[in-house]
Amino acid sequence: MNLKICLILSIFIYSSFSVFLPAVYQQCDPRWKDFFIGFGSKTICENGSLLTSVASIVSGLHLNQGNEMVNPLQMNEWLKKNGGFQPSDHFVWDSLTPFGLKFEKISMDINEILDAFAEEKVMIIQVVQGKEHYVVPEAIISGAFVMMDPQAEDGVFYKLSDIFIAAIYKWTPQSILM
Repeated sequence: MNLKICLILSIFIYSSFSVFLPAVYQQCDPRWKDFFIGFGSKTICENGSLLTSVASIVSGLHLNQGNEMVNPLQMNEWLKKNGGFQPSDHFVWDSLTPFGLKFEKISMDINEILDAFAEEKVMIIQVVQGKEHYVVPEAIISGAFVMMDPQAEDGVFYKLSDIFIAAIYKWTPQSILM
């Protein structure tokens, strides 16, 4: 193959993948599925895609630093002790600062979301308006995001039109403070 084509393909493949790969957790895992989210009345299995996505991100970002993985139950307990929920089970977006994740914004603009991904920002994406389901982008392939989906064992493709909002974070490496 022509060297120029190889270089272009290499740049495309590199730029199409996230700065990290999240750990893969399922929200209905028997080890944590029946625990309540925060101080609320819904279980992790019922409504825990956001919590599970947060645990997946924190684990994925810190594995390369030799720290232990943080599962959804551990993340839930940490958030309860550290102001991560208000008033009962509503997630506080900027509660992840101790993990090196600086909350920047919530965006509904697909171009801003694509730019954030290209800039290797960490994101939690809500897919499909009106449905509280959150996923973590891993790659962009053929105009669709491959997502770590807490309701699936393997990566799931979501079209750009499936994206409702994205919470965008800048990550600065540091040790887990649990």
